[in-house]
Amino acid sequence: MRDEATDALAPTNPVFVSYRRDDSEDFTLRLVEHLQKECDDVFVDNDGIRGGANWRTTLTEALDAARALVVVIGKQWATLERDGRLRIQHEDDWVRLEVRTVLRRGKPIFVVQKNHTPLPNVDQLPNDIRELLDSEAIPIRSKFLKHDLRLLVDALKREGIIERVPPPPHRPHRPHRPHRPHRPHPHGGQHSRR
Repeated sequence: MRDEATDALAPTNPVFVSYRRDDSEDFTLRLVEHLQKECDDVFVDNDGIRGGANWRTTLTEALDAARALVVVIGKQWATLERDGRLRIQHEDDWVRLEVRTVLRRGKPIFVVQKNHTPLPNVDQLPNDIRELLDSEAIPIRSKFLKHDLRLLVDALKREGIIERVPPPPHRPHRPHRPHRPHRPHPHGGQHSRR
C-alpha cells in the first residue's frame, strides 16, 4: 500500500530538462530560467537537487514524476568522450539513461537544437535511444533564446504538458462621455453635503 503522506511529498515536475554540462550548461540554464516563467515545475539537475540528497535517487524520482523530457543537444552532445569511448556509448552514461527511461515509458520527448546544431547520425547513437531521432527538433538560438523559446512552449502546450492560459475576458468598449463644465450654484453658495 502506498503511503499518502509520501505521495504528497513526491516531486511533481511536468518537464525534466536533460543536457550535458560540457556541451550546453549556460545555454540550458538560461533556457530553464525563461521556461520557468511559463511552467513552475521544471526540473534541471543544477538547482533541482538539494544539498546532501542522493543525486541518483533524486534524478530517478524526477524522471518518474515528469510528464515530458526536454533534451538539449549542442555540438558535443554525441561526441564527448570518456575513457577513450563516446560517453553516449557507455551503459552508465546518465544522459543516455534519462533518454532511455523516458522512451521506455512512452512519455513525450522534445529535442532542442542549440543554435541549429545538426542532430546526431543514427549510427552515433546506441540502439536503445535511436528512437530519440524520431522527435521533431526545435531550433533555439542563444542570441534569440527568449524569442525562440516560444516554439518549445507552444509545443508543450499542444501536448498538454503546460496548461493553456485562457485569454482575458473581453470587456465591451464604453463610449467616451464628454466632460461637463462646472456650473455655479444658482444662489452663489456652496453645494450642501449629504
